[in-house]
Order: sequence, then C-alpha cells, then structure tokens
Amino acid sequence: MRNEIFIFVKEENHALATTFEDEVFLAQLAYLCDIFAKLNQLNISLQGKDTHLLQLHDKITAFKRKLQLWKTDLLINNEQCDSSPLLKSHLNSQSGNLSLQNTDECDMKTVMCSHLDALISHFEKYFSEDMEKHNWIRNTFVDNANALQGFTSLEAEQFIDLSADLSLKSIYNPNSLISFWAKARSEFPLVGCKVLRVLVPFATSYLCEASFSAVAVIKSKYRNKIDIERDMRVAISNIAPRFDITCIEQQAHCSH
Repeated sequence: MRNEIFIFVKEENHALATTFEDEVFLAQLAYLCDIFAKLNQLNISLQGKDTHLLQLHDKITAFKRKLQLWKTDLLINNEQCDSSPLLKSHLNSQSGNLSLQNTDECDMKTVMCSHLDALISHFEKYFSEDMEKHNWIRNTFVDNANALQGFTSLEAEQFIDLSADLSLKSIYNPNSLISFWAKARSEFPLVGCKVLRVLVPFATSYLCEASFSAVAVIKSKYRNKIDIERDMRVAISNIAPRFDITCIEQQAHCSH
C-alpha cells in the first residue's frame, strides 16, 4: 500500500510526504517490512497449544541462525538480496539507479548489517539458556553418554531402566513428548517428574492470551455474567462437545 499511503499523505500536505519520494528511505522501509514479516512468522509459529520449551527453543535457535544467514546474504550477494524479497523488488525497480552501497546519504548495506547484528545480540541476550543439556528427554532411547549429568543416583538408576525398556520404546513418539513422559512417570516417578518440570511450564504466554480473549468475548454488554468458570472451560477446552449425547439426555417438554 506504499503508493496509496503516499497519495494520502501528499493530499493532506503532511510533512512526511516527501520521504515517500526518497528512494533510500523506501529501500530501508522495504528492508524493515521484510524483517517484520519474518518476525511475525516466528511469532505465529511459537503460538498454539501442546507446545513445550524444547520445541519452541529449536525455533528460536533456527531464527538466530537465519539472522546470521541474512547478514551474510547482504554482504556477499550485494544487490541480489534473496532473503529480502521486498527490498530486492524495490532495487530491481530502480533499474540500477540505486545501490545498497555508496549512496549519497548513507551506506545502506552497513546500516542493515548493523541492524541485523543488533537483532542477533538481543536474541542471544533474551534466549541465552542452553537447552542441549535436556536433549536426553527427546533422545531417551539413543546412546546418551552425557545424559546422566546432574542426576542423583536414584534418578540415574531409573533412567537406565527406562532407556532399556523396549515396551516403552515401542510407544515412544517424539511428537508427543508430554503424553509419553506422563505415562512413563507412573513406573519411573523420579525421572518422569524431572522431565515434566521442563516440559509442562508455559513456554509462551499464548494460553494466557487466549484465555483473556475468551474472557473479553464472554464479559460483554450483550452477555455479562458474574460467574464465567463453566463458560471459560468450554471456550478454552480441547474436548469437542458431544451435542448428540447432551440432547438425548435432556427431557423434552411437550406443549399442549
């Protein structure tokens, strides 16, 4: 909507109207649009139910590696910018009249690389915890030479018994870690509790935000209730309602 916004601010005689005629500004804007689009994709991928810390940490780790890749793409490929489609499209539309490097106002390549460096630093700061120490949770039945580090003697004994249990191995599913370890906890409580302390805590605020959204819908002027416990349970539950059984159990009142 760049052209539409430009027309609007120009008709309103806004002070920023001239910036939409500045090709350097538009190139930087295109770059930021590409970055925010990637951040939005990451944010959406972190949402949803039945997620756990290890799974989401993998996505954060992948994104940090992508930041480094995008920086390398800017430095090496120069005007190609395959990782930034909007920026690439804008540069191509200028027919070689605009370059990321050695412009009159600034070296855009340096500015963009500095921005990516800042993003990398911030991600390293906020997501600095090492999750490799928990790899044994996902690779329980693989050779775990270093898995017993940080275990007590009793926990280590239970883990050795669990990792040698072929019946548990047959039902192991890496895509359903919480379900698997909830079942294993009955027979191996020490190891099971140790694992669930890692998997069960909320990795993101998605469930809280979904609950607040449900409250906002329920507590409206059209449908206001003091006690919303049952309504909340229906709104955020994963269980599909069985309307046919509910209807059968209800007694119909015949009219005369």
